[in-house]
This record gives sequence, C-alpha cells and structure tokens, in this order.
Amino acid sequence: MMIHNPVLPGFNPDPCIFRDAERYYIAVSTFEWMPGVRVYASDDLAHWRYETSILDSPRMAALAGNPAGGSIWAPSMCWHNGRYYLVYTDAKNVSRPYKDSYNYITWAEDIHGPWSDPVYLNGAGFDPTIFFDDDGSMYYAHKILDYRLPLGPEVEHAGGIVIQRMDPETFALMGEPRKVFTGTKADKTEGPQIYKRDGWYYLIVAEGGTGWNHQVTVTRSRSIWGPYEADPNTPLLTSKDDPALPFQCAGHGSLVESFSGDWYMAHLMTRPLPDKGSVAVAPRPAPLGRETSLQRVEWTDDGWLRLAHGGHHPAVDVPVPQSAPVILNKARQTSSPVILSKGRQADVEGSLTSPSRLAFHDDFTALSLDPVHWNTLREMPGDWLTCGSAQGNAAQSGGAQEGAQEGAQEGAFVIRGGASPRSGFDQHLVGIRRTDHDFEACVDMAYMPGMFLNAAGMLLYLDVTRYLFLAATCDFDGNPVIGLLEDRNGEFSLVGDFQPWSGSGRLTMRVRGALADFLVTDDGLVDSAGSAGPAEPRVVAKDVDAGFLAGGFTGDFIALDCVDQNVRNATAATFRHFTYRPITA
Repeated sequence: MMIHNPVLPGFNPDPCIFRDAERYYIAVSTFEWMPGVRVYASDDLAHWRYETSILDSPRMAALAGNPAGGSIWAPSMCWHNGRYYLVYTDAKNVSRPYKDSYNYITWAEDIHGPWSDPVYLNGAGFDPTIFFDDDGSMYYAHKILDYRLPLGPEVEHAGGIVIQRMDPETFALMGEPRKVFTGTKADKTEGPQIYKRDGWYYLIVAEGGTGWNHQVTVTRSRSIWGPYEADPNTPLLTSKDDPALPFQCAGHGSLVESFSGDWYMAHLMTRPLPDKGSVAVAPRPAPLGRETSLQRVEWTDDGWLRLAHGGHHPAVDVPVPQSAPVILNKARQTSSPVILSKGRQADVEGSLTSPSRLAFHDDFTALSLDPVHWNTLREMPGDWLTCGSAQGNAAQSGGAQEGAQEGAQEGAFVIRGGASPRSGFDQHLVGIRRTDHDFEACVDMAYMPGMFLNAAGMLLYLDVTRYLFLAATCDFDGNPVIGLLEDRNGEFSLVGDFQPWSGSGRLTMRVRGALADFLVTDDGLVDSAGSAGPAEPRVVAKDVDAGFLAGGFTGDFIALDCVDQNVRNATAATFRHFTYRPITA
C-alpha cells in the first residue's frame, strides 16, 4: 500500500504531525476560518479523516476584525504523559514591519476536549512550538521578528529562532529567550520544531518564505541552547529548483516516528494549475491553497535526515510504514471510524484521498453545522444560521417582502443577512474547501431581495478582496435580478449584465482551472408568451477569469452567503441540496 499525496487536499497548510499511543494526527492552520485548528487522524498514515477542531468558541478564539491572512497560524501539537498540548498564534496584524501576533497554549486529556482556557504566552514572534526533554524540562521556541532589520523583497525582518524555558504546570516563561539559530542564506527562517535522537537536538525549520522558494532546513546541536549547525546538504526538501514539479512551495516540515520505527515528515505544498505553454514557469496560480503531503525520511549513519526516495523533491506516492499493530484504546476496542454527518451521502465514506471522497452532497438535514466540511469566517455560527429544519425568508424591515415561506421545512440551511463579503465582522458566510482544479458545485436557493442592499447566493471565495459572487439582489429599478459580482484584488465590478430572478432556483458554478462559468436554473420565470415551462439553465457569466483567486495564505472556498446591509438579520436565504463534484473529463 502506498500513501498518495496530498493526504490533506485543499486548504490545509502548516501541518504538525504527531502520534499518541493509538494513532497519528495532523494539525493544520485555519487562519480566519472557524472552528480553528483542524485535526485529522490516521491509523496507517495512508488514510486520513477529520477528527476534531479545537478552537470552537469565543473562549478559545476571538477573531472578529482580524485581517485576511491573519488569525490562527501554524499550530504545533504534541502528546506527553497522557496530555495533548497545542500552541498557536493568533495574528492580529500581518502588515510589515510589524506582526502583532499573540501566542497561546492550551491542553486536554482527550483530543476531543474539553480543552483548557488558552494561556497567553507572548507576542514577540509567531510559529510557536514546545519540547519536553528527557528530564521533564519544558521548552518554548518560536520565530522572532525584528522590525529594526532592513526590509527588502526577500527579507522579512527575520530575527531567527529563540528558545526559552517554560514551567510545565503554569506555562510561565522562565528566564530570557535565547536566539539559537539565525537561519541560512535561504532567509525567512520560521516554523521551528524540536526533536531529540541519539543525544542530538534537532531543530527543523521552514525557510525561504511559504512560496516558490520554500524549503525544509535541518539543524542540530548537542545542547538545547545550541549552537545549531545546518545540515551541509541542506535543504532536506524543496521544489524551488524545478518549476515543472507537480508539487510546488514544499516546506514547513514536522516529523513523526511510526509505530514500526520508520520516520515520516509532513509538509505543506501546492498544486499549481497546469502551465499552458510547453515550459513550466513559476509562479503559476495555485487556487487550492497550501495542502499537506507526507514523505518518508531516513537517518544517515552520521545522523542527518534524507528523503527515502533520494534527492530533495517531494514525491507523489510514498510507501506506508512496515506492518505493525495499532494499539487500540481498550475502552473503545475499535479504530476510529470515518466521521459521517447525518446529512452526507454514504458514498463519501473513506479517507480524504480515496476516490469516494471526491464528490460531496449535503441535504442539510443535520441540526448543526458539520465541521467535517463546513466552516465560517472569524466567528462560530450564531442565531443567523439555522440548520436542518428551517423557516424561509423572514419579512424585511417594514414587512415589504413578498413570497416569505411559512412553516418549518426539513433539509435546509437558512442564513440570515449579515455584513458584506468585504467585512471582517459579522460575515454570514458558510463554505467548504475547493479540493480540485476542475469541479462543479450547485445549490438550490430560495430568496427574494427587497432592495439593493440585500443579496444572497454562492461564491468562489478566497478572501475579503478576492471573490466571485453569484448573487440575487435588486437592480436600479428595484427589480429582483441575479448577476456575478467580482472583487478582483479590491477592484469591484459586475461581470456582464443582471438577469431576471424569480425568487427560487438552482445556482451552479463550473470551474475548469482558471476559467469559471456561472449558471442559474430559475424555477419561476415566465417567458414572453406568458408560460412557465420546465426551467432550463441560463448562463449568467461564461469563461470568467478566476485565476486571481489564488495566492496568500489560504485557499479557495465554495461558499453560501446572505447579505443585508440595510437591517442586520432582517432577511434570509434558504439553501437546499448542495453538491460538489470534480470534473474528470
């Protein structure tokens, strides 16, 4: 059996891999998407499933107003003496020369919680990690940022990696932080992870920035305090010297020893869109965002790490560990099942990388948001989202809305109107990750806007200034219409013309690489002869350039949204029968 990469497709960056006595886990960054810090689990390193999310309440994370690309960065997790530990960054500002980054630690005796109240550690840098030495001593490391250092195209005030003692009970930082590694000429040294083997302390870092020059650098020292020497054959992993590789931006590594004694490294990478020319040239858009892959690594006789397949390029397929029994929880006596929500089809059962995971259908019968797929922006859902049984559009301010649906109906999302897609506050947007270059997504929507400040529909969404919004709203004459709203790096426009909208129909986006079609199948439109027959899809916009929905720290989401800039929560949209499927031909 082989591990097929990426093991975590779509937006799943900055992986930290570890294991407990039973199975393997990978924690990934979630940035402004909630719940924060997704954790996936595997029994064999080849088949992965969503396990839990840790930052799932205002007590654990308050992200409202955080900028795009900020919030929850680079979680680091470990299991020590029966406890799970998580350290992470909440980035409140991402503009240079400063990064206002607050670092926290939390712990639990069960991976599913309850988790302790986060303890604030410091704000001197980001990408924190912890390490327990053989004598029980606890250490805290992170990247430090120094705004005084010169700033250039390839320099980000990278002050290096610092280490500090930490009290293992109170998490109080002890003594002064010591800089132990400044970095190599690859620069932008970050993402530290510390391991110990055969008397050596290994400090593994990401360098080159989380883009085309990304790499994994291995250093070591006989003392936790350094000095750390870099592997003379660095980097351990990179894609930067071959833009034709299917995986680019490879870096940000973490290690785990398998139950059979083999070693593996989790790392992030991207799958850029295929190059249209005969020669691959970086950079190419990577709309799926930064994903997670695994590489098998081996130790040399002189104590350095090498990729098991040789060289320093990421492999697509990697051997699984040698056969070894998984130690099961005696109280459970079974390995963890694939998690299925009530509203999901049985044919999605399997790992995230099995063929059956590619298609996803949700009839919205579950009574709460399913975090296996669905996420919200900066805040957990409040009273603006009703799942399962739903009442249709609420009356608008002044009671002017017609066609409001009465009574409860099974199988729906009802989203009440919130802030615009540009806002960092009170966005009522619910989305799933894009995991394929070519895909189709569709949803049934019932919604009647009362004015131009009302809008609802489906988005291909990257961040607050980069999205395509197939939205029902009102034109200048107050008529209900549907059209494609584009925000291209902060430049807002209407793509094509508005078309009539009856109040209910199916919205479809069909994306092939960097080109997207948007269609609507309207249930109630009457033709010029005054008859309404079976609805046919109408093209709202065709061959729209969607290549700008790439870059930054996150990845594309397919999202459902309802906006009411007139009176918050006064209007609502009802969504049913969502389907996402890859286009394979």
